[in-house]
Amino acid sequence: FPVTITHEINKRLKTDEDKKKLEGLKEDILNVNIPVIQTIQKYGFKTINNINELTTDTNITYFNFRRQDINAHIHKKIHTEKYVEGMELICKKTYIKKDIRAYVNYIYRILEFNDDTMTLVDENEGTIIELSMKDINEHFTYPYAFTCHSVQGLSIDEPITIFDTNTTYRDWE
Repeated sequence: FPVTITHEINKRLKTDEDKKKLEGLKEDILNVNIPVIQTIQKYGFKTINNINELTTDTNITYFNFRRQDINAHIHKKIHTEKYVEGMELICKKTYIKKDIRAYVNYIYRILEFNDDTMTLVDENEGTIIELSMKDINEHFTYPYAFTCHSVQGLSIDEPITIFDTNTTYRDWE
């Protein structure tokens, strides 16, 4: 493109203190000589060492198996049943069959269910879909944890916990 615009001031952060903190964080996180955990601690991020210390309802993981573990852990703390009418589910895998569609990362609310089927609503679109429990189990999950790949580009306005920061797949890049 003949014209390029680079924004250098973060307008989402409201205070000068937060803007300075972000500048320092960006500088330190890209410094290969500083361990990531040291940067995290320097900027006051809370860390946990045990899943029982988890207090957030929105969580980010690198691995799908960890997402499943976190979802199950939080769900057990909130509900005694696997599904509850009014509960939200997230579509984790696109579902297309005849004229029924469910989209990845869309939120659906449970209207009703029985042993064989579940009726969901996409409250943004007003779309109501009925699926077999087999399809529900294959295509939907609880909404408490997401993989880092599925939240790229999203703004999250609530506290989050980021898992898998100590894996070989994580480095300063």
